[in-house]
Parts: sequence; C-alpha cells; structure tokens
Amino acid sequence: ISVEMIKGSFYLRFSSQNSKPDSNMVVDNQDGSYKINYLLTVAGSYKTGVILDADIIGTGPFFIEIQPGVTSAEHSVLLGDGLTAGTAGNEGSFVIEARDRFFNLQLYRPAEVPPFKVEFDGPTKWPAVIKDARDSTYVAVYNFTASGTYSVQIAVRGFPGSQTHSLLLSPAAMHAGTSFIHINDI
Repeated sequence: ISVEMIKGSFYLRFSSQNSKPDSNMVVDNQDGSYKINYLLTVAGSYKTGVILDADIIGTGPFFIEIQPGVTSAEHSVLLGDGLTAGTAGNEGSFVIEARDRFFNLQLYRPAEVPPFKVEFDGPTKWPAVIKDARDSTYVAVYNFTASGTYSVQIAVRGFPGSQTHSLLLSPAAMHAGTSFIHINDI
C-alpha cells in the first residue's frame, strides 16, 4: 500500500514497502488497517490518496489543509529601517511578519493581545507598542528621547526563543529654543 500527496509541483509518495523509522511511512497493522505517519513542513492544500495495486482506493483522492505551526520568534521576518537606525525624539517602527519554524506565513488570528513582545535595553529600557496590522503582520512602534545603542529583543509571548538586534538612535538636530550652554567657572 502507498500514499501520494500532491501540492502544485510538489509530489510525495511513500509506502509500507520502503519506509524508514521516524519518517513518512505507512505501517501495516496486520489487521487489514494501516497507520499513515507523515510530516509536512509547507503549509497549504494537498491532494492525497491511498493507492493499492496502482488504483486509488476508498473515496479518494481527497484534500487536506496543512496550517502553519506555532509562531516562532526566531523564524519570523523583520522588515524596516526602524529596526537598526533612527533619531532620538522621532517615532520609529518596524514590521514583524509572523512565521512558524518552517518559515510558513502565519494565518491571521485576531487576538486581544498581540503574540509578540518587543523590548529595548540601552540608555533607557522600555517595551515597544505592538500594533496589529490584521494580516499576520505587526508593527513595533517606539519613541525614545535618549540617543545611543539599544538592544532590541523580539519574542513570542509564552514561548522560548527570540531574535536580538542592535538599534542605533542618533541625536536629534539641535534647536536654539531647547538647547542650553553650560559654562564652568570663568
């Protein structure tokens, strides 16, 4: 007995004759039934069927939908110049594209609290405000008045693992109305 799975140009066939332990396999239960184990790492729709003597058996072929796994901070994609550079006193931001450990884009799932937390550590320490873009992306927004180098840590709430980046905030331009001169003893 064998199983075929098709998704676009992706084709997978595995059988009870050539399976290896801990892989995609078909196991003969010796009672007329079979157990089919598989691990797919690409989310999407698959057409599948069970084949016996070159014919699809049962009601197949049928379709299965493989959804992305748990969101992974390490594998999520970060976009935007605000991740690495900015100006003190100006709002900065960057986009977090939620992905699983196989880099599949997450499905949008509305939640009261965004899955990501972003924390800055440097001249000041503060969390970013996370805005839900309602399409599996999130915008991390910050506004610091102290220039310097900040460590930016991006994590998924309740799960281990994170990404760390370095953000350099340059000093803002000087303004005569807000600048002062300090003169030591003359």
